[in-house]
Formats: sequence, structure tokens, C-alpha cells
Amino acid sequence: MEAVVAIVLIALGALVAFDSARIGARWGDDGPQAGYFPFYVGVILSLVGAVTLFTSLRRTLARAHSFVSRGQLRLILRLLVPFLVFVVAIKPLGLYATSAIFIAYFMWRMGDFAWWLSALIRSARSQSSS
Repeated sequence: MEAVVAIVLIALGALVAFDSARIGARWGDDGPQAGYFPFYVGVILSLVGAVTLFTSLRRTLARAHSFVSRGQLRLILRLLVPFLVFVVAIKPLGLYATSAIFIAYFMWRMGDFAWWLSALIRSARSQSSS
């Protein structure tokens, strides 16, 4: 997985550097051109990705193991799926209502609060901040 992220970083850095060079990444008469700083950020990002790729491949060759266990993946999905629902629900419900539902859900599912208590606490906090 680290290798995949490193490849994405290399590609993203190369894209930023290429586009920055296209719009001008030199030092002009009046100072840096528009792509000067982004060009170097892209170069650094690609270098960091290359170092990460190299270390990841070297480590992978030394010992082969799974990136994540089933239990760890289950925990990640317990957080990821509600977060994706939260992001999608912001547009139709608005940020405040969606945030209240999201926090109440996490109090209920992750914090082991009773569902009615998490809803009550969330509505009480909303009224006290008004």
C-alpha cells in the first residue's frame, strides 16, 4: 500500500512540476514567475514519493505481510462509511444538521451511549450554544 501511495505522490508531484514549468517556473525580472514555488513543491513531492517507494519496496522484499488485518479493516470501515455518508448528506441537509446527526451517531455507535441519550445531549448542546 505504501508503494501505491508513493506512486501517486510521484505522479502528482510530476504533474505539478510539469504544469508549473508550463506557466513559468523561472525567476523573472520582477521576481518569481507564477509557477516558481509550485514547481519546487512538485519536485520535492516527487522526490519524497521516490524515497518512500524505494523504502517500501526494500522493506517489502525483506518481509512480506498484509497491509491491514481484517479487524483493523473493520475498524477503518466503521469510521469511513459513516464519514462518506456525512459528506454526501451535507448538500441536502446542511452542515449543522448533518454534523449533529453525525456526532450523535458516533456517540451511539462508538461511545456506547444509548441512542436517545446521544440525541438528547446533542440537542441540549445545540440549544445552549444559541
